[in-house]
Amino acid sequence: MKRLAALCAAAALSAVTATARAQSAPPPRRLFGAGSTLGLGIESNTANRAFGSVVGPAVELRFPITPRVELALWAPVFNLVWINLQRDRSFLWLDAFATIYPLQDAGGFFIAPGLGMVWGSVDGASGTGLQVPFRIGYEGASAGRSFGVSIAARPWFDVVFPSLNVDVGARYGALLELTLIGYATRPRYTAPATSVEDARSGSGNRKTVEFKSNHCRAPVNLRSPSR
Repeated sequence: MKRLAALCAAAALSAVTATARAQSAPPPRRLFGAGSTLGLGIESNTANRAFGSVVGPAVELRFPITPRVELALWAPVFNLVWINLQRDRSFLWLDAFATIYPLQDAGGFFIAPGLGMVWGSVDGASGTGLQVPFRIGYEGASAGRSFGVSIAARPWFDVVFPSLNVDVGARYGALLELTLIGYATRPRYTAPATSVEDARSGSGNRKTVEFKSNHCRAPVNLRSPSR
């Protein structure tokens, strides 16, 4: 009888283990990301001049805060190098975003409010701009969350404060962005949900676990190690 009870318990434990392995594990936790962004769009200013723009390839760094919130730092490196190589021209541009995934961890629909700084100098005249960008889009992430491809709309506006005695200007526009990001990740583990019913018995450190199957039921006593 004891041997039959042990066999039933072993069979039930094997079934529980197989069920737990079959269940999908939670996606890994993102630790750090780096990638590139390319944007196409249009912009205008208070002088009513509108023109198309190509922004990028830009460098983007991601710093996950929680599984659904990431801090992003973005700089259009190609544009910066191109403009600064020209004579009597200097340019700096850096934006920061808080990327929020409201529906699932590290993927899917996202919004990203941001704040940035622009500085430029042409022929001795310079100005500083405070920029307010906003992203809304969708990210397709790999199963391991180690790679993501996103498409986003990015409307923005900025206020420019010239250093000379001229009127303060404003610019505004919108970009359509394609972003590729790779991540370093770390696995996350959770206790799998099973049909095991745990019941405590006695006043000591003895725990009774009852494994149920279709053909037999056998109580198995597990003794916890003494502390």
